[in-house]
Amino acid sequence: MLNATRITASTGIREMSLGSAKANAARAGVADVALNAQDILVTFTDGTFATVPADRLLDNAPDRFDAETGQRRGAAVTAAECALDEIEITDDGVNFRRQALRLSFAELREIARPNAVDFSRRRRSWRSPNEIGRHDARGFIDNLEIQRIALADFVRDGACVLEGLPETTSVDEVVGAFGPVRETNYGRVFDVKAIADPDNLASTALPLAPHTDNPYRASPPDIQILVCRSAAESGGETILVDGLAAAQHLRAHHPTHFDVLARVLVRFHWGDGHHGLAARAPVIACAANGEIERIRVNDRALRDVIATPPDERAWRAASLAFQDVLQSHDVMVRLTLRPGDVLMLDNRTILHGRTGFADASRWLQGCYADIDGLFSTLDRLETKEAARRVDESLALLAGPAGDQTYGESLSLRAHSLQAAHLACEDGCPELLIAAALLHDIGWAADSRTHEASGAAFVAQRFGAAVAAPIALHVAAKRYLTGVDPRYLETLSHASRETLAMQGGPMDPAMCAEFLRLPGAPLALRLRGFDDAAKNPDAEVAPLLAYRPLLTRLARAALSSEEITT
Repeated sequence: MLNATRITASTGIREMSLGSAKANAARAGVADVALNAQDILVTFTDGTFATVPADRLLDNAPDRFDAETGQRRGAAVTAAECALDEIEITDDGVNFRRQALRLSFAELREIARPNAVDFSRRRRSWRSPNEIGRHDARGFIDNLEIQRIALADFVRDGACVLEGLPETTSVDEVVGAFGPVRETNYGRVFDVKAIADPDNLASTALPLAPHTDNPYRASPPDIQILVCRSAAESGGETILVDGLAAAQHLRAHHPTHFDVLARVLVRFHWGDGHHGLAARAPVIACAANGEIERIRVNDRALRDVIATPPDERAWRAASLAFQDVLQSHDVMVRLTLRPGDVLMLDNRTILHGRTGFADASRWLQGCYADIDGLFSTLDRLETKEAARRVDESLALLAGPAGDQTYGESLSLRAHSLQAAHLACEDGCPELLIAAALLHDIGWAADSRTHEASGAAFVAQRFGAAVAAPIALHVAAKRYLTGVDPRYLETLSHASRETLAMQGGPMDPAMCAEFLRLPGAPLALRLRGFDDAAKNPDAEVAPLLAYRPLLTRLARAALSSEEITT
């Protein structure tokens, strides 16, 4: 045991020295640990922090969960159990002696900052012109990578189009690729076409104003899927409106109107002689933290405003203002669906409508789904993809390419591990630790201009922020030799030899230009680790110790990357 620190309730906040555990903590994303009598204060390597109450630590300790079901077992913790007065830092984590609980740094980090993906934050609002992502429909069903990219597009934009669905493939097979169908009174699959004696304006050739579906349900379907089986000879153009962007605009420019639409209840109703469905809800529904969760706009189903006369007048003024924004071309996209096109749209925040058409040939088939099935599938696919990216990277360093010495006294693998270890000991953020580990992977991936090939390899797997210092770490060497000739004497023989091939020391103008680059500060820090990581006898953690860190970065890159179509 190292650095044992005991406190009492009167001690107040107390720093816990990480000592020789600093590198292990950094690999888990933990930079510092402090505590008082009731809380652990965890600072992460990215500079953020979290205060974790003792009962949360105990409630979420791994041994509280059943190994088979994954569910928490046992009664809730008591106040008497929560006194944090006998704690010590060990080489691999934190030991809570009173509670007989040991948490690794990775477990502590997971409790302090759960890694669960919050998909609600990934939806971006868009404004016209906006290209709706397009993907192969058959590939969406059969190819998991195409499915991952398409679902990520959908989550990002609230809509996507799948092209070329065969006539023999039912629309519910598309839904089945990512989750269960949400069956309604319209059935599992329904037709949208002009018919005689319609009970719904959707079953006519008339234009439909942009709307959300099923607002008269207590919980409307989250996703609508429509496949075009036959297009109209003229007209029948699909209109999409980003209700999220419209609501955000209303909140920013007319906050009083926004508040009224988020507060006042209205009643929606629909019936056909067999069903009578009604719901009371605001037009704009917000979560407790103020985030916009759902919009209900459907003039065909709107019945009355449930409010006092003054509130109703305020609601009608707000509704008119919202309609002005919704009908603006700034938040609208028009597209023509061709036979075989599948439109997936987020019914929570995307409105859809159509222009009228003269003939009755237009025929869409549709069904509904809920978002949790899609999120579950996307989480599984992104977990698998993140693991693939990490495995591919570690395999390069673990394999024959990592054995090469490239003119140094130690292997590429040993050099990379030593650089990463130095970054951990220096308290670097996770992205720089990963950059230190992967900075020379270009020698394994493509030795030509290894900093460029390595940065490209890393950017595709872990994001541009991790790749940026890698792309500049050779330029950093040229900069340092340009500003300080003595620096050249500190370089290894092999590094001095490659310097000439890399362009030699920078002149003053080039040095000034280098410093203006956004990634220059991190590249200079990385250069220091690169130069120091030449000790063939250094003791460092193995490659597998970096798997969780790389996995976190890969997941973060997947959650934020711009999908190209």
